[in-house]
Amino acid sequence: MAKKVVTATVEEELIEQVEKLVKFTKDLNVSKVINMALKELFAADSEYSKIVQNLDDSVLIPINQYCKIFGMDRKTVTVKISQGRLDTVTIGEKKYIKLSKDDPKNIFYQIVSLGERVEKLEQKIR
Repeated sequence: MAKKVVTATVEEELIEQVEKLVKFTKDLNVSKVINMALKELFAADSEYSKIVQNLDDSVLIPINQYCKIFGMDRKTVTVKISQGRLDTVTIGEKKYIKLSKDDPKNIFYQIVSLGERVEKLEQKIR
């Protein structure tokens, strides 16, 4: 299976647990433990696997960011969610608004996100 090198920021307590596991085994290293954990996280019957399979070309927007971009307060968004007017996906402890690729709000969100990236790049260049 192909491998890809990535850089990730992981909570210190989690890395300590991984390192402890590695210390007391002879055939594991940090990469193997993280790979095993991710395989378990995305196992065929897991919640996360189902989320990934159902994403198609949709985009997930954190609720706070959705409120900010579309000028709504959280209570309004919560009401729309309870009325079934907005789709949500929960990943871990965080809830996201799910917008289909054809939703005009998705297109607007993509434009706003692109503008924010351009701003950040301009700041780095200065």
